[in-house]
Amino acid sequence: MAVFTALGGELTGLSPEDARTAAHYALREINGPRDWFPVLLAAKLDVVGAVLETKIAGLFGEGADDAV
Repeated sequence: MAVFTALGGELTGLSPEDARTAAHYALREINGPRDWFPVLLAAKLDVVGAVLETKIAGLFGEGADDAV
C-alpha cells in the first residue's frame, strides 16, 4: 500500500474515509488481510471496527443491505 509506505508505516494520519476504503480493500484480498491491516485496525479502531461489524453481520444475514 503506497499510502502506508508514504506515511512511514503510520496510519493514524488517514482520514476516516480513507481508512474505511483501506479496510474494505484489505477484506477483499483473496489471500487474506494484508500485513498492514493490524496497523490500520490499531490506528483507526472505530472506523475499521464498524467495517468489520458490517461485514460480519452481512455473513449472518443481519443488515445484509449494509454490507458492501
